Amino acid sequence: MTMCGRNERAICSSGVTLPELLVVVAIISLAVMVSIPLVSDVVREARLKGAVGEFAAVLRAARWTAVNSQATTSVTVTQHPNSSFEWTNLRGVVHDTAMPDTVCVESVVDGANQPITAIRFHANGGTDGATAVTVVLEDPRNGSCTVNLVEPNGWIVRTNLLGFTKVTRVE
Repeated sequence: MTMCGRNERAICSSGVTLPELLVVVAIISLAVMVSIPLVSDVVREARLKGAVGEFAAVLRAARWTAVNSQATTSVTVTQHPNSSFEWTNLRGVVHDTAMPDTVCVESVVDGANQPITAIRFHANGGTDGATAVTVVLEDPRNGSCTVNLVEPNGWIVRTNLLGFTKVTRVE
């Protein structure tokens, strides 16, 4: 053990050696390489949840508009590749909202599993029938927008005959 003091002639080293520095840099690089894919998956999932939440809020707002205006209000849903939804509020302002790039509307069906393009809310708050809108994450490997039952990648936004909205995870 070398002591560094006033009367010692030993050469004192304060700092780290190059191999120690390289080991620290390698450990930090490894941690960054592992965390980037995890963070990107979390961001994609957050975009999906945000888009689904916004769509469910639009359905609730459209129902409220129909009841308050005593007139039928529609939410038009466009499927992948231009996934979006459009509705008109109580003041007559049209709101057209596109889904984020990595989020797709896979299907819009009624209670009999028949494709539909719009969900209509009537003056009493009810709909023409039960509907289900499946919103999924786009597969980054091939750009497809289908429900993956092995690794659940989507949500289903349902409205019942009374017009109530429910959001459930695809399982």
